[in-house]
Amino acid sequence: MTPHPRWIAWLVLALGVCVSGCGEGDTEARPAAGSYELDRAEYARTLADEQLLTKDRKPRTDLSAEARDAILAACAKRAGSIRLLLDLRADGAFMARFIDASGEQRLGGTWSQE
Repeated sequence: MTPHPRWIAWLVLALGVCVSGCGEGDTEARPAAGSYELDRAEYARTLADEQLLTKDRKPRTDLSAEARDAILAACAKRAGSIRLLLDLRADGAFMARFIDASGEQRLGGTWSQE
């Protein structure tokens, strides 16, 4: 299966947040090691912002209340239909799993805090 660009972007963002500012190099303990999961409510808000805000982050004025409600419902449905799981192991290995209606995709490799 070909990875979806959006989930790869979320994975990169999650990895960046998880390992940023967490020590210097591989010789120290890895405080970022652990299991992480996409916050679906936050993801739904992010999706909605893409549709409901202008590029300068102001509310769109060209949408009816019904259109706004439909966008919010679609974003909540999309966010609820996926799972993004990230396991960062202390030995430097990681496994990411993206699960949606089309199935499961896995990505593994190594990570560092450098």
